[in-house]
Amino acid sequence: FECKDHLYLIDFKTDRIYKPGEHDAQLGLYRLAIKEQTEKEILTFLFLLRSGEAIRSDERLDLIELVGELRHLP
Repeated sequence: FECKDHLYLIDFKTDRIYKPGEHDAQLGLYRLAIKEQTEKEILTFLFLLRSGEAIRSDERLDLIELVGELRHLP
């Protein structure tokens, strides 16, 4: 959603506990797709439905690194 000069990308997950890095590739690709459509700052969050926890994740989304990791998947 959009609010003022920012876009908020929120990915809702059924997880109860946050596992660092588990969804970074998926969020990074979503972020890349949105970034191609706008100049606005994108704030990226995971929202864990079972615990109600919101985790800001845009600080960790280095797309070049994520693409490199994706190439090693079977």
